[in-house]
Amino acid sequence: MKILREWAENDIRTAGQAEAFYKANYNDIPEKSTKQRKPKESKSNVPTWSNPNYVNETDEETRLELERKKQELLAKLDRGMNKMILVKIAGTALFTNLVATLFIILYQTDALFSMIIVSLWTVAYGINLYKENR
Repeated sequence: MKILREWAENDIRTAGQAEAFYKANYNDIPEKSTKQRKPKESKSNVPTWSNPNYVNETDEETRLELERKKQELLAKLDRGMNKMILVKIAGTALFTNLVATLFIILYQTDALFSMIIVSLWTVAYGINLYKENR
């Protein structure tokens, strides 16, 4: 309300008049700068230790040797994975056979029925393991 009273007392009717009044009396409206702003430097997320001009100077013989070692290690890793899968399946088979034996003892179920269920369970688990580790 104070601002409106002030404008009415000073016969201010337009925005231009209000701006001129405040410049003359309060001087809190900054003048528009005509300076051109500097563009901000863009920062890169490339680490300082990297070498953007790196050129691979590995000769063909060394590259082939590295590729051969890579294939050997991948084959070794694959053999280890296959052994691990077999150990898991064997462990599951033992566990499921224990469960089948408990079913037979506790519930007097048919032994053949329990062994079939357990075998199917073990095969399904083995297939699932194989698919996960392919």
